Amino acid sequence: MSTDIAVPERNSPVALTSAMVVSLQDQVAALDAAYRLAQSLCKTTFAPKDYRGKPQDGAVAILFGQKLGLDAVQSLQNVIVIHGKPSLEARTMRAVLLAHGHKVWTVETTAERAVVRGRRADADSDEQDEESVWDMERVRKAGYEKRNEKYRTEPTNMLYARALAETCRRTAPELLIGIEYDPNELRDIGPTQATSERVTAADIIAAPQEPEQALEPEPAEEWVDVEVEETPSADEEADQVEADPEGGDPE
Repeated sequence: MSTDIAVPERNSPVALTSAMVVSLQDQVAALDAAYRLAQSLCKTTFAPKDYRGKPQDGAVAILFGQKLGLDAVQSLQNVIVIHGKPSLEARTMRAVLLAHGHKVWTVETTAERAVVRGRRADADSDEQDEESVWDMERVRKAGYEKRNEKYRTEPTNMLYARALAETCRRTAPELLIGIEYDPNELRDIGPTQATSERVTAADIIAAPQEPEQALEPEPAEEWVDVEVEETPSADEEADQVEADPEGGDPE
């Protein structure tokens, strides 16, 4: 009898399932730690109003920021949720890239045009540089000027933020995974048309049950006894009168 212990192969379904379970357990432990930390931080004035008194949201923001290299306080200050989507200010995106050795620099920035370039740390040449150009013509074509008045009051900052955020996402998408927009971009786009409502099991249990509407009974079919003499119609009576005007029985 063999005493060897069977070890599943690395990419076998058993090994992958075990790895997933361990990963989920790690996430649960991390969320628990983040929540306990958020319970204290979200009571202070250091927490933005969107997170103040909301440790659940704060805990998720802390976990999200941790993946980007931000500590708990930085996460609460910089991870902004708009229309249900997490976002980062363009300057925070740039800081994340610089911390990982990537380069992002400004080529041009005016009230009419902004140009920003980025280069990965492992790029072999400047031919791999990413560049984003935002000008007021592009803003007007997209209709953003009508939705966000800052393009009229702060055009230089808005155009630069647009170009900077786009360059950062193009240069290191693996770092900013899950960050599709910066807050200004989300405000430009606005909420999506499709909406959903989060419903928990407790909500379903506590919801009053609407009484079922009774179905109206279908009308019963009328049965006619073949032995019962049917009442003649008016046309039939007229025919009988013409055939026998005196109403007598025929011989």
